[in-house]
Amino acid sequence: MRNLLSVCALTGALLLPSLQGQPAPMGSVRRVDPALDNLISPSAKVEKVAGNFGFTEGPLWVRRDGSLLFSDLPNNAIMQWTQDGKVTVFRKPVFAGPYPEGVQVGSNGLTLDPDGFLISAEHGNRRIARTEVVHSVPVEPTWAASAETTG
Repeated sequence: MRNLLSVCALTGALLLPSLQGQPAPMGSVRRVDPALDNLISPSAKVEKVAGNFGFTEGPLWVRRDGSLLFSDLPNNAIMQWTQDGKVTVFRKPVFAGPYPEGVQVGSNGLTLDPDGFLISAEHGNRRIARTEVVHSVPVEPTWAASAETTG
């Protein structure tokens, strides 16, 4: 469990806003369990890869294309960072309905299922969605589960 939390903390640190658009040292990884070395190289450096976001969550490394997906909640979008340093919109909107300004309606939890489909936990849609990707373009998601509320 500590390993998982360390990986999540490290990945989250990668998305903090940058200063003047330049990557800056973000600190270090505190290794409380040597098993972490099996997940993260002891020589790995914490690096800021993108910035100018108000609030991000759900970082997901996509091995097949070497990109990082993350949720940009204030902009109701899932973004994609590629190793050439570009950040593009992967899917927008996450929630297509009306919502009051300042309300977080996007996604926060991202993962891939065994078939490589993007699974996202979506606030505004109150669902877990599965998004197919065809030639790097997301297709309209299908919902896997939904939570209904009453009055």
